[in-house]
Amino acid sequence: MWKNLKRIGLPTGCIFFLLSTICVPLISAGEGKPDLTIDEINVYVCPGGGRYSSWEREYIRCNYTNIGENKVTDKDLIQFQIVIEKLWLNKNLKRVIKNVTTHGYFINNGLEPGQTLFETLASHFILALPGFFRFKCIINPNSLVNESNYDNNYCEKIFFGYIGWRTYRWISFD
Repeated sequence: MWKNLKRIGLPTGCIFFLLSTICVPLISAGEGKPDLTIDEINVYVCPGGGRYSSWEREYIRCNYTNIGENKVTDKDLIQFQIVIEKLWLNKNLKRVIKNVTTHGYFINNGLEPGQTLFETLASHFILALPGFFRFKCIINPNSLVNESNYDNNYCEKIFFGYIGWRTYRWISFD
């Protein structure tokens, strides 16, 4: 009986041992990627300073965050595509005022997971006439940063802009 068990058991045990070491999937820790997303497009009011200390300046800017598992390194080039459209009665496109992809920039020390930064889309100087404007922003339009999800890189919002007291004012329309 022991002879038969040794004859069958030893080769079977070796086969199971070899299969278990070969067929186990390799799992590597830290393989997550960054994921850039645009949180919102909003109005940022900057208080005046210097010669024009009583003047405020309003900017349209988008806030973006790395919601991924890994950081965007300081060697990754971050680009934006910015489109500003003048609208007719808050609905139809009248004309495209700006459609540009930035050349990009590097973030000193990278962008850690959960960290938020901003990109200015328009200053108070860009639009002289009042009206409705659609701001569109795409982060990483050329996929230069290797991300886990490219579907959340787009945001758009409509604003009404007009000339206020000493500055151009923006009202958000959701």
